[in-house]
Amino acid sequence: MNGLLFFPRIALSGIRNNRKLYFPFFLTSISVVAIFYILCFISFDESIADLDYVGSITQITFLGIYVLGFFSVIFLIYTNSFLSKRRKKEFGLYNVLGMSKKNIAVVLFFETLFIAAVSIVLGVIFGVLFSKLAQMLLLYMAKENAFVPFSINPLSLKYTLVLFALLFALLFIINVISISGTKTISLVHAEEAGEKEPKANWLFGILGVLILGFAYYLAMSVNSAISAILFFFIAVILVIVATYLIFIATSVLLCKVLKKNKGFFYKTRNFISVSSMTFRMKRNGAGLASICILSTMVLVMVSSTACLYFGVDRLIDTRYPNDIITEFRFDEPEMINEEIASEINEKLDEDVKESGLKVINKYAYNSVSLAGYFINDEFEYDPNGTNVSFGTVKNVVVNFMSLADYNRITGNNVILDKDEALFFRYKEKYSSDTLSVNEMTWKLITPEMAGVSDEFEQGEDTYSGIIEMMCLVVNDYEDTKNYVMNLFDGQEITAYYHYNIDVDGTDEEKIELSNRFSSTITNDLTASNCYMQNKAGKVKESIALYAALFFLGIILSAVFIFATVLIIYYKQITEGYEDQPRFEIMKKVGITDGDIRATIKTSMLTVFFFPLVLAVIHLCFALPMLKWLMGLLGLFDMRALMISAGVCVALYTVVYAIIYRLTSSSYYAIVNSKAGQ
Repeated sequence: MNGLLFFPRIALSGIRNNRKLYFPFFLTSISVVAIFYILCFISFDESIADLDYVGSITQITFLGIYVLGFFSVIFLIYTNSFLSKRRKKEFGLYNVLGMSKKNIAVVLFFETLFIAAVSIVLGVIFGVLFSKLAQMLLLYMAKENAFVPFSINPLSLKYTLVLFALLFALLFIINVISISGTKTISLVHAEEAGEKEPKANWLFGILGVLILGFAYYLAMSVNSAISAILFFFIAVILVIVATYLIFIATSVLLCKVLKKNKGFFYKTRNFISVSSMTFRMKRNGAGLASICILSTMVLVMVSSTACLYFGVDRLIDTRYPNDIITEFRFDEPEMINEEIASEINEKLDEDVKESGLKVINKYAYNSVSLAGYFINDEFEYDPNGTNVSFGTVKNVVVNFMSLADYNRITGNNVILDKDEALFFRYKEKYSSDTLSVNEMTWKLITPEMAGVSDEFEQGEDTYSGIIEMMCLVVNDYEDTKNYVMNLFDGQEITAYYHYNIDVDGTDEEKIELSNRFSSTITNDLTASNCYMQNKAGKVKESIALYAALFFLGIILSAVFIFATVLIIYYKQITEGYEDQPRFEIMKKVGITDGDIRATIKTSMLTVFFFPLVLAVIHLCFALPMLKWLMGLLGLFDMRALMISAGVCVALYTVVYAIIYRLTSSSYYAIVNSKAGQ
């Protein structure tokens, strides 16, 4: 019986004796398991999926399952390497005392079993307990007052148990392979194994700077949502590669340069800190780069999702300027005439009258649109794309409407000459003061020049994230429509009849009126090609979408912060044990306690905050691209994004400083345990 308990006792003793290493690992793995269960629970919870306008929440969180699952595998394997290295000396001693590699593998099996059991069981328990709280928080953020009862989702349990059981089994296999492939003497001296001074790799250093510069150039040169989609993942990969090269190679180059500066290097504090960093940068550069990448991910996710969530009211008012937006589309502009317009008005006015709602504003007018390209601020129509130059072209749609309709809708009294057009450009400025469509040219009159508001809105399509939109109010609308029809033979030209209204009523009444419109359009109107949106419905749908994105951003950021804390903690522990004998020697040769403390503080602050500084720089260069990606969801507000990013940087810096204080105390305790004696 005692023989059967021998290996489990050794395993438990090993965990207990190394609790300083295992305790933060337990906390992090338990947290990751709990958060994974919560995401699965929300994704598979039928009571949430069945709520009106909240189905998008489950779609967003379902994507989060894949992200968190993939990250959990990478992260736990990465942190396991720290634990494995610290334990190699102990396993080497077991081997010296007569325990075979197979016996050590059995000990590792029980250690992994105990760690997995505690992490998974406690993680699931906390996940179940906090799933209701997370559910309530998400519904509160989505402004949904529905009551959802407490429940335990079997499918969520299944996915959580299977993933992390397989993951800990993988960690066991990795550890066994690591131990079995290492000689006994190497195991015993694994911690003391020295490292040669790294060579300054100028090629990798220059390559890292060039790659990062190119990634920044891509981010800053993005000028449309299409190019943002195309270049985003390329830029992300380039930044990750460049970050690792910079921390592994360029940081070593920097230390070499500092060492050649005799006036700087041959000072006690600088001499010790620079020498220490030079040896450690090559090996720990990957850890610093990982901290930088994780910090960047946190800042990017929280900045963008917070900006979307807190800007949802402004976003909705911009995309849906009226309570009900109705656009009748005609691929052949000659199809829209006074008879059809009168029929649309009569039928929809009748629906409004039957609803009993009071009309506050009504906007009924014609427009015609022409699709083309902007190449260096020159509008071109090219149906075959033969003149398209990749990276310089932006798709654009120009909407033409009559001056009479504009003045009637807005109550203004703008007067235009025949060759003039009141010009509205959405999302971006237009530098030229004229716009030409072949031989027809308009002199552009800005809203400021005409003395009118620049907030003329035509509905959701105007604020599409993919297509650039322009609106030209022309004096000779019929002549303009006929000109573009004859010029392009009707290709890429769409005519619209707009019927947009604001009514006095509750959201439910507005949605009911929208449903009336939909039924009438389908059954009673000959012009059935219609696009319709109701603002009341879109408010709930949009809030649910942005709440889900913000919630997922918070959840994943919490996991990334846990990972950052653990990486930093193990980095401090590892370097503390490595530096302990060095500071002991320095103490013996006469270096004072004050010099040692100053050296530790200088090197730790330099190394510790370098990843944060670079992460903030990454975020700054990512903002232009984020602006366009957020525009796909309807929000074009660089100022709001910058404010959100600034707040996130400030809050994260505080969190990062707290992490520094907590983890650095472990380093000081290890180093001073002998160096201070």
